[in-house]
Amino acid sequence: VERPVLLVDQNVEAMLWQQRAEVATDALERASALQEAARCRAAEVEAWRRADTCAFVTDEDARAARQLAPDVRTLVVPDGVDHLAQQRDRSDPVALSRPSVCFVGNFAYQPNEDAARFLVDEVLPVLRTRVPGVQLMLVGNGPPAWLRDLGVSDPAVMVTGRVDSVVPYLLAADVVACP
Repeated sequence: VERPVLLVDQNVEAMLWQQRAEVATDALERASALQEAARCRAAEVEAWRRADTCAFVTDEDARAARQLAPDVRTLVVPDGVDHLAQQRDRSDPVALSRPSVCFVGNFAYQPNEDAARFLVDEVLPVLRTRVPGVQLMLVGNGPPAWLRDLGVSDPAVMVTGRVDSVVPYLLAADVVACP
């Protein structure tokens, strides 16, 4: 008995490798990222064509898949919830008395770790000169050791690790950083 196959693709990895190539700082890094993009593209197209239907999290990814493989049947199935549509619970555990920036991400995912490093190394020093006492909240799963250490050593940086809900952190923030 042949059963239909639904392939759910969280990201179009070839696009992510292409983006890495675009921001590469040297020719070797760019060439390596472009090579990986080509490998991913070939593997993804092959996998998509084996499935009866491919589900993507975003319209952008579904469009990209249709451009790469026009014969692939796609649908969009967003994940997550609309965090900002929820009512604010006055018992939220996050109460800040100073300006704050929040970045939510899975820090075990390399692009999110890179974004956190950029935020900490490049953006936060500028913010500190312009917004004295600014608090940075890095909320999410899998923070690497360097980030956990920073959360311990710098009282203005909160590193939470996995939380039950990101809503209180988003609502407490004055600014949400979205790389």
